[in-house]
Amino acid sequence: MKQADMINEEMLFSYVMNEPGNIFRQYELGLEQNFVWTFGKELIDSRMGLYFKSMFNNMWEVTSSAGRHFSALDPRILRGGPALASNPFWSSEIHLNTNSSKDLFFDMGYNYQFNENNLLQYHSVSGEVRWRPINRISLSNNLEYTTRYTGQQYINQYTPGDEDLYFFGDLDQKILSLIIRAALYITPEMSLEYYGNPYMSVGDYTNFKKVREPHADEFKEKFYHYRDHQVEYLSDENRYHITDPVHGDFEIINPDFNFAQFRSNLVFRWEYKLGSVLYLVWSHAQTYDENISRMSLRNDFDQLLGIPSKDVFMLKFNYWFSI
Repeated sequence: MKQADMINEEMLFSYVMNEPGNIFRQYELGLEQNFVWTFGKELIDSRMGLYFKSMFNNMWEVTSSAGRHFSALDPRILRGGPALASNPFWSSEIHLNTNSSKDLFFDMGYNYQFNENNLLQYHSVSGEVRWRPINRISLSNNLEYTTRYTGQQYINQYTPGDEDLYFFGDLDQKILSLIIRAALYITPEMSLEYYGNPYMSVGDYTNFKKVREPHADEFKEKFYHYRDHQVEYLSDENRYHITDPVHGDFEIINPDFNFAQFRSNLVFRWEYKLGSVLYLVWSHAQTYDENISRMSLRNDFDQLLGIPSKDVFMLKFNYWFSI
């Protein structure tokens, strides 16, 4: 169970065509609606959308959707504090993939989300390639690039006085992720498999604010926005000095981040006897983490190359006893 305290209601109307025609082998058009409440009667999700799924006669597939997420309450974003009203937004998505039964397979997708008051801009482009040049070799990679801007990003909770202060900011973020898989099946009992995952994420926080009226529908009423003269960046300490009209002066660590990581595994597997397996594993990891944002994925990649790696070699031996 991923989330507790949840009552979910869904409704779906769909039209399905399963008789092949001149263009489509089959397709489905649907209208879906969803409400989610807590047992305390808080509406935490409200969504309505349209979708279209289709398969062409050559077995290629196209899936598209568009919907509206209405304003609701998020009881988790303040990490134990009161529920905070979320901003409504529009979302759309489209995916195209080739025939999955072929030796060469492509999948491409694009996801776009936005808020009409410029409180959210989300773009995500993804692509996957799977190739089996011969029966003994399997290759695949999955690439995803995301840019995200949100005007309501939680930073941390502070208690400079007798009252809790929930600190937020605008977040401009870029994410690049690549997953590489390769497998060589030497015999049915012996294989060599590789997994690699370079991942990079950079984020820059601006326009600091604190929660004022968590249930307010209007964004300006929900937060108190700090003015320029109330926020001072201390470059030597990489901190911000905040002058709050209620809580007085306090400092926070710069929440900006540059994070890059490369993880990989190389596994040799040999089933030398029925039920008995020998594994030889090489695990490799490099991590770069800094809380100063340069908003450059290329810089993170260059920094990652110079980071010392952590390499682990493991040997696992299983023997099956027949009784």
